[in-house]
Amino acid sequence: MKWIVLLFLLAFVLHYPLQTLTIVAFIVSINLFLHKREEKNSLKTEINETHKNTDNSNPNDLMIYNSAQNETVNYHGSKSINSFDGLEIGEIILMDWLENKKQTDLPPDYFSIFYEINYNISINKLASNNYIRTSTPSESLYSLKIKDLKEILKNNSLKVSGKKAELIKRIQDNVEEYLYANTVPKCWSLTNQGKKIIEKYHLLIWAHKNRSHDTCVTPYSVVPYLDSNLGPEEIAYNISKKSFIKNLKDFKYDMATNDLMYQRKLLLSENKLEEALYCVMFALILQLTGLGNSDKDYIYVHKYNVYTSDLKAEIIKLQSMLSLPNSELEEYLMQAYKKIEQDLSSIRLFHNEEELLTCFRTLMYLSKEEYYSIIESWIQRMPDKYR
Repeated sequence: MKWIVLLFLLAFVLHYPLQTLTIVAFIVSINLFLHKREEKNSLKTEINETHKNTDNSNPNDLMIYNSAQNETVNYHGSKSINSFDGLEIGEIILMDWLENKKQTDLPPDYFSIFYEINYNISINKLASNNYIRTSTPSESLYSLKIKDLKEILKNNSLKVSGKKAELIKRIQDNVEEYLYANTVPKCWSLTNQGKKIIEKYHLLIWAHKNRSHDTCVTPYSVVPYLDSNLGPEEIAYNISKKSFIKNLKDFKYDMATNDLMYQRKLLLSENKLEEALYCVMFALILQLTGLGNSDKDYIYVHKYNVYTSDLKAEIIKLQSMLSLPNSELEEYLMQAYKKIEQDLSSIRLFHNEEELLTCFRTLMYLSKEEYYSIIESWIQRMPDKYR
């Protein structure tokens, strides 16, 4: 019976070769699909098992979170994005931008792209509601270039040396407005009512001028803090820190790096150099994992996920500012690693702190070829399912 079946199959293959290949290809595809699904489920289980403590933890339990002071902001109630004295957020930002600008100047595109307002309509709205007005000739002097200010002084036989503020003051004190009114452009000035709005919502304007590149800290994200007694830097740090914790837990290490570098910027503005250096060290450790922006279901490691050039430059600068010898600089790295180690993915390029330190020394003190050689060797030893 077995021979009859074999002869039948052989006859079928010889008579229908194309159909046979199609059937075989279909069977192979099914097997590959099932194998991949089983591998991915296995990987997902491995990742979840590795990080089950982190995934179920409160952000306050994370070692790196406790390494910085944590301010709790108590905010009661809600603030609609359209409830700012009848103005939209973008219109408040626009009002601040318009001060001392020529009326012929076009506002930047971000007003229509990011804030989604029609600035032509908004300017008319601000003017008709007495938030802005046309500047006097004396106020419009601020829009002129130094050479134009000197020309006015020269025409009125006055001293032409000095800084811009000095030139403007000299004109305002010594030259009648009608003598230069036709030489200055029409500009915008804030009314007293407009100045009160700017003062009331100064946090929104600060967030616009100091927003993070990843749009984590923006005028929109600081709205819940408008009634807070914290300073703008503290509020921004609080928001960025929460974003960092989320990105760290979600394996979005590139985004977490952006959070850390924004925090570094805030710390540098307050001359907190040591804290800023820790932020950069944390960021470097995340980059050397090679994860980039992975996710909880699938981790992908690649050498192009490792971005360290900017971090190296920042470390060199902070080392100089703090006058640190190499040994102390390396201690900052080790302390940072101890704080963040328990929250890192166990699936990563470097295996332990010895490898991390060796790579750091190579990055900082040796050639880029030697450094890239280490990264490449780490990549090659990773299991295929992660790369």
